Amino acid sequence: WKSNDPWVVEACVLALGAVAEGCCNGTTNASWIENMIEHVLQVASSSSSSMYPLTCTALWTLSQYAESVEPLERLVERQVQIMNETNIPRLQIAAISSFCIIVEKRDVTPYLQHVYPVLCQCLHRYTGRSLWSVLETFGVLAETCGLAIADYNHIPELLMVWDRLASDDPLDRTIPVLLDSLACICVVASSSIAN
Repeated sequence: WKSNDPWVVEACVLALGAVAEGCCNGTTNASWIENMIEHVLQVASSSSSSMYPLTCTALWTLSQYAESVEPLERLVERQVQIMNETNIPRLQIAAISSFCIIVEKRDVTPYLQHVYPVLCQCLHRYTGRSLWSVLETFGVLAETCGLAIADYNHIPELLMVWDRLASDDPLDRTIPVLLDSLACICVVASSSIAN
C-alpha cells in the first residue's frame, strides 16, 4: 500500500478483489474489511486521470465487497460521482459496470433518487459502449429493484435516446440494447399497473 509505483498499488487492489471473489464467505464480518474498503476508496478517489486503469481496478474491487460494506452509501456515491464527472469512456464503463455488480448483490432502492438523475444525464452524454452500459443498467435496475422504479419516470428519457439514435442511423447497434432495457422496464411497469 505504501508503494509509489502505481502498478504495485494496482496489483494489490486487484488481488484484494480476487480474494473477495474466491473467499466471499470468509470476508463477511472480517475486522480488516473496513480499513481495506476505506483505502481502496481513497485509491479510487485520488488516482489522476492519466492513471484511470487504477481507478477502474479500484471500482471493480469495491464492487466485489458490496455484500460486506456498511453503509453501502459510500460505494454508491463514489460510483455515481465517477459516472457523473468522467469523460474517459473506459472509466465510464468501469463505473457503470461496477455499479451494476453492486445492484445485483445488494438492494440499492434507497439510493435510486440519487442514481436516476445521473443515469439520465449519462444517456445524453455517453456514446458507444458507455451508452450501452447505461442502457443495460436501466434494465438491471428494473429487474432487481422491481416496483421501486415506478417512482422514477425515465421512459421519456429513453425514448428521446431512441429517437436520436433512430434518426441518425435506424440500424444503430445500440437500439436493440435500448429496446431490451425498455422491455425490462415495461414488464415491471405492467406489474405495477396490474396491482
